[in-house]
Amino acid sequence: MIKGLLTALVAGALSLSATSFGAAPVIFNIPDVTVGDLDSPNCVGTGANFFVFTGALNLDDFVSDADTPKANLLWSFAEADDIADQDSINPQQWYEVNGKDPILVGSAAIVADDLAGNPAALAPGANELRSVNPSISIRDIVLSPLAGSPPFSPTAAQLAEHAAGKVMRFYVSDGTSVATSEILINSIDNVCDTASGGSALGNVSIDTFDTAPTGWQVLIATPGNSDPSFGSIVSRTYDATNKAITVRLNADTGSIGLSRTGSWMTTDAYSLSTMPYSTVGASNFVRSKWYVYGTPLGSGATLPATRMQMHINFVQAATLEVFSGNGAGTVGVRGDELGPEIQPSADPNNPSMYRSDLNPVDVPALAGSAITRHFIVDASKLSDAGTIGLTESVIGTIPTSALSWTPITTLAPSGSDAGGLKITGNETPGYANLTRFSYLQNVLDGRPGTYDFAAGPVKTEGTFGVTLDSTAFNNEPNATFVGGSKVGIAIASFSPGAVLTSRPRVAAGKQYLLRYHLSSNVNTNVQPQIRLQVATGDNTYAQKFEMGGALAGGAPSRAISQQTMPGIGTQNTGGFYDLMIATPLSLAIRPDVAGTIQQRMPTWYIFAAQGVTDPVGGYTNQPSELATTPALNGRDLRPSVGLLDSLTFTGDAQPLTEAGRFTVDSIAISESPLVEDGSIQ
Repeated sequence: MIKGLLTALVAGALSLSATSFGAAPVIFNIPDVTVGDLDSPNCVGTGANFFVFTGALNLDDFVSDADTPKANLLWSFAEADDIADQDSINPQQWYEVNGKDPILVGSAAIVADDLAGNPAALAPGANELRSVNPSISIRDIVLSPLAGSPPFSPTAAQLAEHAAGKVMRFYVSDGTSVATSEILINSIDNVCDTASGGSALGNVSIDTFDTAPTGWQVLIATPGNSDPSFGSIVSRTYDATNKAITVRLNADTGSIGLSRTGSWMTTDAYSLSTMPYSTVGASNFVRSKWYVYGTPLGSGATLPATRMQMHINFVQAATLEVFSGNGAGTVGVRGDELGPEIQPSADPNNPSMYRSDLNPVDVPALAGSAITRHFIVDASKLSDAGTIGLTESVIGTIPTSALSWTPITTLAPSGSDAGGLKITGNETPGYANLTRFSYLQNVLDGRPGTYDFAAGPVKTEGTFGVTLDSTAFNNEPNATFVGGSKVGIAIASFSPGAVLTSRPRVAAGKQYLLRYHLSSNVNTNVQPQIRLQVATGDNTYAQKFEMGGALAGGAPSRAISQQTMPGIGTQNTGGFYDLMIATPLSLAIRPDVAGTIQQRMPTWYIFAAQGVTDPVGGYTNQPSELATTPALNGRDLRPSVGLLDSLTFTGDAQPLTEAGRFTVDSIAISESPLVEDGSIQ
């Protein structure tokens, strides 16, 4: 609220909208700072009133610029008025940063500089901060004067005033444009130095599509527009009015169940400049934030599905899927009511924001690669038709140390059978089940294929866990499909557990980690695609991690895939694969509806939370329904694994070349408070 006071003063006077694609630097959510006189990390001080915060922040973690290297950006700072004026010296400089003075002191001076176009920040000269070090140190020069040495003797009035603090504004300039970020800074006696309340998201790139994007390209259009019997089914355009890239999927006028898909993707060069793998490494994960709106096409239409994907060469991929409904709705779970409460906002000026995370499997072949963003809109139901728009895309890194995981449950074999991974004898709806089929593709683009549920990869289970195996599956090669016309798919879905107190269910303000352990005795150079997934809301909200297949793409992709997947030749020697999912119970997902999260998502909140027994009749208000049945809760997190043989159709992926197996022997599920990333939770 304090920072908002300064923002109100300069509203309308800011010289920069620092969100245009490729036009200006962007500062992202620098945390508030407290300068104490006790020394971190042990927080044992000398009692000398020495108020210096060494290494408070690394400026490079809080800025992005599409055209200017971070080392060439110019940083400076200003100080607003004191919040509590104890000594009648207001405004007054309190701080030095990296030994440099503020370029402006006082709120009036900041406003005047904004109105003039920020000349002080465009060229800060001797007061530029990063030339000293991107890791900044902050000194309170009133409580700890430069002319003197400890111990210092601030007055009680000074200590009270500096504890109340003031607003400090950081500026960054590329020589042409200026971006700003405000923090609350104070100095408090007998406490540790802290930086808190800001975002853990660093290495940030933000695309707001204020102009037509040059770093994004259209990718998929299925079916194409060449078939006159269907007309223009898929269109992908830049919407200058709503400042968005869009996919419009028309209705299935042929009424034959035509699947329709359109997508946008960041270009290779732009992906490498905005999120190279080298900025992620083993100590961070990648967070993407997607600002999305949707407009149905026709009174009876439902919104198409939205898929928000990050991938590395298409062979390590994290995909968040959001559905407006599931088409049928499992009795008692109400997927067609849960979906509309998390579907994209109808207001382009107030879009939904979805979070998706990727924790790459760190293998040597990732060197030199990048994380690519892929925005996909898909219509698989006859009623799906509409426009889905992406108004902003954010990507950055978060240290894995920023999360505090608390175990919920582990699904693992028992001494006598597959235990928590058991499928056989546990196939009733809502419990564990196996979906196994062969899919015969159609030659005409977009037309539905044929399913054969009597064929496909096979499943075995026991005290070793669950194994999916496609080594005996026949892809049936022909002249049209070099890799085979049939795709064999097996998906093993597991019960989240019969014990309600240990059953993972989504809650507001949380995120979840599913750590899968996989192994295989097949060479990784023939493994087909492997999919790990967790879903909630009757499968209306799902997060996937996919890897492979072994022969996808060119040599770099194949190296990454074959080092990633389980089996002989893997470089993931521990065999662990992390799947992360943020809660769908977020105010950010439904910004166009007023009220609390319960009021915005009333159907989700019919279902009991983790550790709570559901009331009888809690889903359909029918007393005869056994609502205590552990299978029927719409907030359950439902894990699964899949084997897909084979989606690889490169020219040299000859028939039956990709065929493999893997075993899952544990899925450990944990939760953490949703890490602060600068957006509403």
